[in-house]
Amino acid sequence: MGIYEGSPKRMAMAWGAMIVAMFTGYAYVKSMNRTKKKEYITMQAQAADGDVPQLPKHVVSTNTNSRQSSPIQQLYTSLKRQWEKKVNSA
Repeated sequence: MGIYEGSPKRMAMAWGAMIVAMFTGYAYVKSMNRTKKKEYITMQAQAADGDVPQLPKHVVSTNTNSRQSSPIQQLYTSLKRQWEKKVNSA
């Protein structure tokens, strides 16, 4: 017995694979964001204690409220931040 194109069994397997891939990606991104947040909180705590570390420019320059800017402005700001990170690390 083969799996025929368009059969319910094949569609269920495809949907299952997509759902597994989606949750795997979600878990990975969530863990990376949690790690970044812990680093940011640690830097803030050190800055509050008097040890003023050299904070990255993208951490210091958060003067724009993301709720007041349009999605295009948010995208531009995000791309600009990523570009500066790549240029400064190279």
